Parts: sequence; structure tokens; C-alpha cells
Amino acid sequence: MIFYGSNARRINHGKISNVICPDCGTSTYFNYSVFGKYAHIYWIPLFPVGKKIIVECGHCKKTFEKKELPKEITQKIIPVEKDSKAPVWQYSGLFVIACIIASIIYAGKVSDRKELEYLQAPAIGDVYSYESSEDNHYSTMKVVNILDDSITVSYNTYEIDKKYSTDQIDKEENYEDFQEKFSLNDIKELYSKEIIYEIKDTK
Repeated sequence: MIFYGSNARRINHGKISNVICPDCGTSTYFNYSVFGKYAHIYWIPLFPVGKKIIVECGHCKKTFEKKELPKEITQKIIPVEKDSKAPVWQYSGLFVIACIIASIIYAGKVSDRKELEYLQAPAIGDVYSYESSEDNHYSTMKVVNILDDSITVSYNTYEIDKKYSTDQIDKEENYEDFQEKFSLNDIKELYSKEIIYEIKDTK
């Protein structure tokens, strides 16, 4: 279950002088507090979603929201609201998300580099995950022999409909006796066409 919603924290406060309270009619001052509203997920702030101002009469202690105040008072509050910037911490969730995405991208690039190295220097036991001739079905083949510029693979007798779950069927007893030889160029071409989409080095 994902917990998300919005919250608010005070980001600015101060005093406005020479105002007339619309409730008690006294010429006095107002204490104001500016609250920065922000969206959150699992209580981690994601980004600001607005501001809210509460003012309190210095004489009668009556509190008001901006929409409840007369124009002559709101004109004094608007500059305060504009100057009250959202603090950096309200963007912390976006920073965390950006770091996670960057880590995933980096891990993917490292994995791609390793797979290219495996293609250049295949080893017995390497497992190639590939898309079978049937749509949305996937299986594996294992390198069982290497000779000059060619390799021989043994096919997995099982298929699965989840692309990145072939490790569930990658078991020694699932590989059949039928073997097929490929040139290294053929394997590279299958990889470039994304028919072979994942290579696992078992060393």
C-alpha cells in the first residue's frame, strides 16, 4: 500500500503593522504565518503544492485566512507571500527519485558493457536469455562448447511469459540433449536485434 498525500509546514512569519481588524475594529497589528504546502509519499516531501497564510489580530487574537481579509490588508500580505520561498527540503523526494533513476541507468550501462564483453569472449556455461518464436515467451540457451569463432548451445526445454524471470527456469535438468552451433557473428547479430536480450556469465 502506498501512503501519499499533502502536508504543510511554516516557512515564514512576521508582523504587519497599522491595520484595522475586521472583527474587533481596532487599529492594531497582525501576526502572520506563511505555511508551505507540499506533496509527500511515505512522508518524504516530493515538491511544493502551494502556500497558505494565517494572520492573527494582535488585539482580539482572532485568526483569519487571506480570503477572509479586506483588500487593504491582503495588499500588504501579497508581497510577503511572494517572498516566502519553498525551502529546499520540500524537493528532497524529487532528489531521491533522481538518484534512484540515475543508479538504475548507471547499473544498466554497466550491465550492457559486461554483456558486450561476454559476447567478445564467450565461456562455457554462459546463459543467453532470448525471445522465442512465440510472442511474449522467453527461454534460455547455455553455451556448452566453444571452437574458434563458433559456439555450441543447449536449449532449455521450458519457456516463461515474463521476460526478466528466466532465472526461474534456468536449471541444469531443464536443458535438453539437442544442441545447435552458431558463429560468433550470428550470436552478435541476435543480440543486436534484441532476440538475445540478456547474457549471464556463470564464472
